[in-house]
Amino acid sequence: MSKELYEKSFPRYIPFGSGKQPLPEGKVLVSGLRTPKYGLGWMVRVPRVKDLNPNYFSLLFNVIWPNWRAKNFKPATEEELERIGYQVPELWQIGNHCVWISIARNHHNMMRIVPMEKNRVKMVNQAMVALGLTPETFRPFTPNNLMWLRWEKGRRFPDIDYPCVAEHLWISRRGGAVVGPGSEGSGVASTHPQVSKELGKIIECRHFRHGAPRLCVPTSSEESQQ
Repeated sequence: MSKELYEKSFPRYIPFGSGKQPLPEGKVLVSGLRTPKYGLGWMVRVPRVKDLNPNYFSLLFNVIWPNWRAKNFKPATEEELERIGYQVPELWQIGNHCVWISIARNHHNMMRIVPMEKNRVKMVNQAMVALGLTPETFRPFTPNNLMWLRWEKGRRFPDIDYPCVAEHLWISRRGGAVVGPGSEGSGVASTHPQVSKELGKIIECRHFRHGAPRLCVPTSSEESQQ
């Protein structure tokens, strides 16, 4: 199998609603290739996030899952979510300069569920509340914002120009260095909008910085905007 054939058959990312969507994971093509795993979600540009090493594992178990359970969201357990390729929102460092927010994968059940708008709206709304955000944070329903990301083995994602919904400029506490546009060596200023203050806190895991983690469930006024 050539690299060119693999890249042509399975693009690194596919904008949701672009017409071409990934096939279910594991499906065998005529060429003999099997469809890899794709995640569904949003990409945020965070220059030098690899150097800053955020603890998204703790964020998942100390903030996101407690929020999910506090709101009695369904499916309620990891086993139920896994059966349909759905998940509570998870954050991952992608390459050196991006953070990925994932809400589903190309499980064969999910590929029947996600095309229906009412299902997609429910999934996105639950993800936003679990993260302590509102849908207005980065226009999650905009087709080109939501996308499928091919999941790399070992999560060794390359640094490419992924479509990003926003950018977060993180001020490093190490030596007072400022992490900003072009600081990774490109010298090119970003054209992405800045993330909201709430999403910035999530990306930086600020909930753990002082004392015990706290829940970040939106207030009733924020929920009414959904």
